[in-house]
Amino acid sequence: MTTIEELEKSMAPALGPKDYSPRAVRASPSSGPMDYSARAPAKRGRLCGKCNFEFHGADASALTWCKDEGIFVCQSCYDRNCAKGVQPHRKGMSTRMAFWGIGFMFAILVTFCYPGIRDLYTVQQFNNLEETAVGNIESGKLVRITGTINASNYYAVGYSEHHSKSGYYTDWDNNAKFHVEDGTGSVLVVCSGYYDIRRSGESAKLTPHISGPVYTNGTRVLVMGDVQDEGGVPVIHLRYLALEGQSPSPDFLLELPLFIIPPMFFVLLAWAGAVSALRNLRHNGATASAAPRELASEFAKKDEQAKWHPNGTLPNPGRRKAYAAFFILLGLIIMVVAASMLSVKKDDLFLVAFIGIFICIFLIFLPIAVAWENTMALTEVGISDRGVHYWYHKPAHRLMNTFFIAWDDVSDVGWFGSGKGRHWAIKQKNGVELGSGALNFKTMKVIEDAWKLRSGKK
Repeated sequence: MTTIEELEKSMAPALGPKDYSPRAVRASPSSGPMDYSARAPAKRGRLCGKCNFEFHGADASALTWCKDEGIFVCQSCYDRNCAKGVQPHRKGMSTRMAFWGIGFMFAILVTFCYPGIRDLYTVQQFNNLEETAVGNIESGKLVRITGTINASNYYAVGYSEHHSKSGYYTDWDNNAKFHVEDGTGSVLVVCSGYYDIRRSGESAKLTPHISGPVYTNGTRVLVMGDVQDEGGVPVIHLRYLALEGQSPSPDFLLELPLFIIPPMFFVLLAWAGAVSALRNLRHNGATASAAPRELASEFAKKDEQAKWHPNGTLPNPGRRKAYAAFFILLGLIIMVVAASMLSVKKDDLFLVAFIGIFICIFLIFLPIAVAWENTMALTEVGISDRGVHYWYHKPAHRLMNTFFIAWDDVSDVGWFGSGKGRHWAIKQKNGVELGSGALNFKTMKVIEDAWKLRSGKK
């Protein structure tokens, strides 16, 4: 097994500091002219276009795209070659970052389309119901009846006023109760948990601040709701209320995102797929004859000359699938439980959608990203006379991230800026800044103290 120093020397032909211009990807010096493109795809991963180390699975998707040379490179090669020189090469998005971006866009798609989909489904469900006589309703079913309101008060249903810290707002009275009669019987209707109440033709001043629509005693109405047996008596829990003859219809504002966002998303998806395919063609063509170098055999030992400092206990990359499965299951359980307990009003659909996206992002998306991304695999930081060394769980992670920063390339280390722009960084002479990333405060201070000692500032 070789040390980092020996590895860097072995990578020198591909990563030499004087090689800044686009070039054909060379094979390893020991490879010879053999064509490796005939290897079975399942056995060959994605090669770094500079050092020819082979990456597999999710690790292969983290390779950075170098726009100028049209190849995928590991982060180490980008730092040591592409990012240096008079004109640093332009950096493209890695396949993994594109995947996270598409995943986030899909979450946005679901957020804005959920209200329209839910409304269309509910309206169709209501309109497919057959008219039922009050005397024939059965418990446990969703029913549709037409009848006359018979309430103890003249105003059966109206707006109620709600107060909050920011002021007040009005909404249909969720506690209203009234009977509906149709000649075959009478049934109690309670408004708690309703989906939609259409505006009636009458209005009255029912609150101190505002007048609102009301349904009065004797009005002919269309009622849809779930029938529940309460003390041996059927009671309708209202879902939809309107004047007689006003069947439910889709809401234009709720359905509008369905005609705008999905087409935009699929155009973006098609564009991303085309870009990815073209990149793979260019990269595979450039590395077809390159001899793959196995990471396990060439990059597995720490630099013994460096003094290593722990960077905290972080997720093991070998368990990334378990982390992902756990957070997906947790998020789904929370959403299913919340959906079963929550009776959603039509006016609250967007609010529910945004709560759902919050759950998706903070309880599913971000934890998976944190557990999956290899920056979280940084476990130790080493300080030597040559520079700063980063140690990761897997050999692939040491190349996909910055694993060595030479003191000769550093211009300053510490905190820069002020206010909201204040940040910690390792400034390099080529103008590139390396932020704190996955470093904790202790290892940041270790690096900063080592730099001050070396530069004579301490």
